[in-house]
Amino acid sequence: LPGLINVMRGDLHLVGVSPLTEEEYHDLPDVWRTARIGAPAGLFHLWEAEGGRDPEWEERMISENYYAATHTFWGDLKILLKSLLRFS
Repeated sequence: LPGLINVMRGDLHLVGVSPLTEEEYHDLPDVWRTARIGAPAGLFHLWEAEGGRDPEWEERMISENYYAATHTFWGDLKILLKSLLRFS
């Protein structure tokens, strides 16, 4: 519920990358930081929709950077639907 409130306020998108702490952000390689800058923070993530497990931090960052470089409206819709079906 708090996540949906943040979406309604405009702080988060429904689909996007996970918000990082300042420390996590500075731990990323420069190329990854650059890729994430333009990506929206979201409530649902590619790594959640695609995987059935909790990935390692590096695997999650690779997935999120792939999302950041390739996100589209239709891709976001697929992630949203997969996530909703997975959690239902």
